[in-house]
Amino acid sequence: MQIKTTSYQDILESLCSALELSEQVILDIIDSGYHMFQQDHQVLYIDELYECYFNIVKKNFKHSIEQVPFYSISRRLNGSDNDGLSLLELLTENNSFSNYLKEYGLTFKYNQEIEMYVNNNKVNIPDKDNYKDYLKYRFTCDYSFKGYAFCDQLMNNDIFEKVKYGPEFFGHLYEYVDNDDEIMDNYYEHSKLYMFEYLVSIDEIYFENYEELSNEEKQYHILAMMMLRLYFYKYDQYFIGVDELNPLMGVVNNGSLSHKHLINKTELDEMTLS
Repeated sequence: MQIKTTSYQDILESLCSALELSEQVILDIIDSGYHMFQQDHQVLYIDELYECYFNIVKKNFKHSIEQVPFYSISRRLNGSDNDGLSLLELLTENNSFSNYLKEYGLTFKYNQEIEMYVNNNKVNIPDKDNYKDYLKYRFTCDYSFKGYAFCDQLMNNDIFEKVKYGPEFFGHLYEYVDNDDEIMDNYYEHSKLYMFEYLVSIDEIYFENYEELSNEEKQYHILAMMMLRLYFYKYDQYFIGVDELNPLMGVVNNGSLSHKHLINKTELDEMTLS
């Protein structure tokens, strides 16, 4: 079976189908979570609520989720393709983005990690005092193409602010290149912002911070997160308004997504940027 996560009603109906329960029973389960974990409590322990919903899902789920929706917002150069490329492939292989960066003297090689060169000179990216530099982290161990499970409030997610004018990667170039403003401005001028909806096999993705889940447990996880989504729609609109707890997914083995997985592509107009 497939699930839909584009709206509150889609989430509710998908849960009903997956668990073979009526809408009222699902809503009663949501309410029971409130009575057990939030009513008369000073603090809501989300992990305990999640575990409760996870166990309910595990007990009632009688189907198999073969594919999951995978949403990504990104600004793409005009004429570029619809693949969701890993950072490794995006920077080190021949494509519209790597060719664009070459015009500004930025090139990349892979040698156990991604290496960045400015005008053929290798850039040393040290760790910071108390944390790993963003580019250092991405270049050493975090390459996979990523997206979100829900799009009902994706425009409110903080990732939107990071990518609406260009790749998040751009915001970290200023320490290493002198023409970062020019790179970003020209990219913005020759690109458009899109929301991509892919449909991906459950065994092709992992959930960030839940990497240990088996393929079967991934199905329980996304359904439990859908229950949490309904919970916050009713009991804490703040989490909905900032799109908190929207499951972040990555492609396994630091992989990419082919355009063959794409089922919808929506251009986000200028009104979206205001």
